[in-house]
Amino acid sequence: ILCLPLSTDGTLLASGGTDKTIKVWDTNDFKLLETFLGHRDAISCLSFRQDSHTLYSGSYDRSLKIWDCDSHSYIETLYGHIAPITNMDCLRRERCITSSSDKTVRMWKIQEETQLVFSGHQMSVDAIAYLNDNTWITGGQDGKLCLFSMLKKKTFFCSLQCPWCGWHYT
Repeated sequence: ILCLPLSTDGTLLASGGTDKTIKVWDTNDFKLLETFLGHRDAISCLSFRQDSHTLYSGSYDRSLKIWDCDSHSYIETLYGHIAPITNMDCLRRERCITSSSDKTVRMWKIQEETQLVFSGHQMSVDAIAYLNDNTWITGGQDGKLCLFSMLKKKTFFCSLQCPWCGWHYT
């Protein structure tokens, strides 16, 4: 198992991993509610949209899939990354952000069926988290923490810190 998100209301738990399946569990009795199939490689990340049971999944197959856990159904697949998706996050709006080993971050506007591509890392981007609806932070194998905004296509802050000596570059 590589990822294990909990829905914001605490009633659903999802799991995903190298077996290419997503399992959705009821947290009251830990009964398996659904098994979603569709990814062609390991599921690297899962995220529930806040205040809903919409589940986003990212995979080493480079795709982002959307699932409706209430109706036990697949919604759609989105493509854009040219290397495995490494992490994701989402908030209330129908938007999702993903990071990838292709060194990019993508902001997916689900309803509009569009995506914005952001760059700022020189190596794989492995960590990502929304700070609010318009701002997020990323961490990459290049040692950088980068702050992004919907208002700019480039980072508006990057920090590099050497893990061995504490040298800090901003």
